[in-house]
Amino acid sequence: MKYEIGQRIKKKYPFQLFESHGFDGEPLDCSWGMGCRKVEEGCSQYSNGELFFIADGEGFIDIEVLAIVDMPRKIKQRVLYKFDQILPDGVIRKSSKIYTVTIDVFNRLASNKEPAYFHEYTVEED
Repeated sequence: MKYEIGQRIKKKYPFQLFESHGFDGEPLDCSWGMGCRKVEEGCSQYSNGELFFIADGEGFIDIEVLAIVDMPRKIKQRVLYKFDQILPDGVIRKSSKIYTVTIDVFNRLASNKEPAYFHEYTVEED
């Protein structure tokens, strides 16, 4: 696939809710973090059981292509990108961190066939 500088790709992404508590155990603040909780069921001394990945909400990552770099010799192209988080409550968390991957890795990340998160997960809403 051909990408252009400034192109944006929006992908669904799971988020989990983190609560901070005071000394008395009362909740002080809640904030969203990327990813899921890992829950293992049926675990025993002799078997690992089954793993489940659970998210508290579903938001998006908004990937922006910053540059496509041709490499010398037969080295694959590199894609420089950054992404902003669109939290489940609609708040946008901007990022200035830049990632560099090969064009093949970026194709998998940007494709509509593959999810952005690397595990199947379920959304557990309260």
